[in-house]
Amino acid sequence: LKELYTAAHKALRRGLQEPASQQARSNETRQDARNELRKQGICDKTIDQVWEHFKDDYFLRYYPEEIACHTTAIASSNSEDLPLVLLRPQTQRGSAEVFVFAEAKKGIFSICTATLDQLGLTILDARIVTTDDQYALNSFQVLEQSGKPITDLKRELHICSSIRNSILNNAPSGHTNLHRQSRQAKHFPIPTQVFFHEDSHDQSTIMEIITTDQPGLLSEISKVFLEHDVYINSARITTIGSRVEDIFNISDADSKPITDQAQLDKIKNSILTTLKNNEHE
Repeated sequence: LKELYTAAHKALRRGLQEPASQQARSNETRQDARNELRKQGICDKTIDQVWEHFKDDYFLRYYPEEIACHTTAIASSNSEDLPLVLLRPQTQRGSAEVFVFAEAKKGIFSICTATLDQLGLTILDARIVTTDDQYALNSFQVLEQSGKPITDLKRELHICSSIRNSILNNAPSGHTNLHRQSRQAKHFPIPTQVFFHEDSHDQSTIMEIITTDQPGLLSEISKVFLEHDVYINSARITTIGSRVEDIFNISDADSKPITDQAQLDKIKNSILTTLKNNEHE
């Protein structure tokens, strides 16, 4: 609701006859984030070094305050600190943000989602952005399975260390999965649907999944991608009650859109089969 209010306020202030272009919105967010960073004593040279390889997509997906936090963390780290895993317990989105900055490599999203699920956290939203120099910025909006925020410092540190160790070991820790399917999702399932769309810029294939929230959902979807050599360029994960609406921008191993219908059908059928089997476990 806050995002809707803010966007509506800006649109009305600008005038409906002059809708903002994506580039204009990106530039506005950049400037707001830069102003915030300047207040914190971060110089323009440092900001520009961090943002050098960031795409406009990143600035369209995050609030200036979030970008400022990410930038400060990245600027104060070096290659030995990677993967960088941070947790902000209170955000304006109403949940905790787990932020991961690491070299982009196959399976990193799957490892992160599997680890979060094993830790008993509910993923409300996930965002993936890959920089031009092949670094992944993954952020997850999470709550405890009870729906309550994360308030314990030891819990925060355990979450961060678990994710970092999983990425370094290139596999989840193997702990027992603490996530449980809600009663609403169990008794009022939403039929799984998978759709593919063309990207307007012809740089990737857009895949949309609508289904019921279930334990390990994102991890299972990621495993299907790995099996079919599908790369996730970006993702928008939305959970509303027990309904999940996930959108992935995917490509093949050569970073090209997946256009072969037979391959798309295989990916779709694998996801449908995997999620159906997961429901009955």
